[in-house]
Amino acid sequence: MNNTTVRVEDPLQLAAGSFNNGKRIGTMKRKAMSRGGPIPVRTSKGNADVLARLKRLDRTQRHAVLATTGRTGPLVSLIAFVLTNDSKGVVFATPTSTAKYRNMRKDSKVSLLIDTRENNRRDYLKAEAMTIFGRAKEIKEGPQWAELATLLASKHKELEPFIAAPTTALIRVTISRCVHVGKFQEKTEWKTTKRTR
Repeated sequence: MNNTTVRVEDPLQLAAGSFNNGKRIGTMKRKAMSRGGPIPVRTSKGNADVLARLKRLDRTQRHAVLATTGRTGPLVSLIAFVLTNDSKGVVFATPTSTAKYRNMRKDSKVSLLIDTRENNRRDYLKAEAMTIFGRAKEIKEGPQWAELATLLASKHKELEPFIAAPTTALIRVTISRCVHVGKFQEKTEWKTTKRTR
């Protein structure tokens, strides 16, 4: 079969090639990919108010993807989260029997992804993604546990029995850095300021 270059208007077809009954009928060329169209091909520096976006994501999104590192490599898990009242941490709960819990006990460095995708073509330019970097710590029972467990349960009422279960660990991630990406490749970074003693 001869590969021929065809003009494809649909960006999804352009990305995947054009198919007819399972056979590729066109290919794209790198030069064609980099010219024209609304999708930017290079990363640009953004000027988003990252802290404001993080607070908005906390209000509008219920779930995040947690990345931990284990003996066999990285692990990603879906979690229900809440931002702490001072916006310096993220709280979630996990069973103590899970791989992510074991991973965090061995290596507290984690990252989380919160995004606004709707799984359609508008996502390329409309969706926002926030990557949060920080360290995870299990919160033991006491005043802080009660405060953070109540905060998490107020956002996720369905999870209240799960949060309170003795087999569940309450985790707080202290945020060190956030990276916001919007409009496909517009990147803004925000770092927490360390207090001087």
